[in-house]
Amino acid sequence: VKQLADEGKLGANTFFVTGAQCPPVPGVIQPDKFASCGNLPGTLVDLIKRENIQSVVLGAGWGGYQENGMLIERQGQRLPLNTKDGVEAFYANLEDYVRLLQAHGARVYLILGHPVHHRFDPAQMVTRSVTGFQIDPNAGNGIPIVELQAPWVIINARLRAVSENTGATLLDPFPDICGLSNSCLPFFGAAEPKYTDFTHLRPVFVREHV
Repeated sequence: VKQLADEGKLGANTFFVTGAQCPPVPGVIQPDKFASCGNLPGTLVDLIKRENIQSVVLGAGWGGYQENGMLIERQGQRLPLNTKDGVEAFYANLEDYVRLLQAHGARVYLILGHPVHHRFDPAQMVTRSVTGFQIDPNAGNGIPIVELQAPWVIINARLRAVSENTGATLLDPFPDICGLSNSCLPFFGAAEPKYTDFTHLRPVFVREHV
């Protein structure tokens, strides 16, 4: 985003409201070093009101907030996020939050799940030993899109329901990362990995392709 702004290709002021392991969902309660995440949803609302924000994009590791000790508060109840009731409350709070942002005049976008796989991890592509290194012969092979989408079926269905109920726009990252074929290649350009590990995209790939 900064590169687009520096090149004069971004026609809007852009703000990031984010934090490690901080979902953009009110009511999530986390212990210790992540306790401040509870402030994020309110911070975003304050920013929308102060800066007259027109569009809000909500992205998260939607399935990654179910560790022991993580709770969600809804209608006066605190529920563990690794339970069925906790998951229901999580997406109900998200839906309410989308409506709140819309009430303040923002158009809301939700990012669906992105490709995640151990074969994207460069550390898994090369095996080192005292005698040298060996490259995985399958490192450059594509990973079936069906396999990459499987972990997201339930979560994306939840996000689609929020979209249908609120009018929020869905953004699918799969075509940007994988193209439109039936498989997703781990590399781009001159055999450069797209990812830094199994789940995080390399900045150079994002700048050039997304």
